[in-house]
Amino acid sequence: MVKNFTNKLLAKFFNLIFIKKIKGLQNIPKGGFVVAANHVSYLDVLLLGSVLYDNFSRYPRYLAKAKLKNDKHHSIAYSLFGTEENIPIYIDKSNPRTALDPAISLLKKGKVIAIFPEGGIMTDGKLHKGKTGAIRLASKANVPIIPLGISGTDVLMPRKKLVPKFKKSVIFNFGKPITVSKKLTKNQRHESIKRVMLKISERCNRKYEE
Repeated sequence: MVKNFTNKLLAKFFNLIFIKKIKGLQNIPKGGFVVAANHVSYLDVLLLGSVLYDNFSRYPRYLAKAKLKNDKHHSIAYSLFGTEENIPIYIDKSNPRTALDPAISLLKKGKVIAIFPEGGIMTDGKLHKGKTGAIRLASKANVPIIPLGISGTDVLMPRKKLVPKFKKSVIFNFGKPITVSKKLTKNQRHESIKRVMLKISERCNRKYEE
């Protein structure tokens, strides 16, 4: 209870000093959903959590590479904002299902799963081909995908920086829910993630390249 109160204050503080504009909050559903976003800075993780918690009192659970357990940026973000409700779900490359199965279970319970389909931070100003994990999760859990375009975090906190600039310049742009079928072929999964990536591209003003 105390941690949630503290996180509410932190979320409001982060949004106040970093967020210039949030678009599309009306597109956030009440039940479970997957939020799929472009990834340009370590700050994306902290601010997405802040935006969702400040506006909806909901924590996103991130799908993250196992190697991030020891990442200094990750450790700082979790020390500031971490609770049992937003512990990342780590992906073991040798057995990805160890991450997908618990994520699907959480989605079915009405929780939020956040994923960066490109698979990492991109620094070339483009939006790259997305992996199909978001599609698999939404399909298996029967929940929508919310495409999210993030702009400005890369300027405040480039990849090699540990501390961000304090400037109100970040824009979050949530798109309308995208639904996917329960049964998809491999080609259909790839077509579906392309559709999601194009929607993200529209919202972050980055050219999509496959």
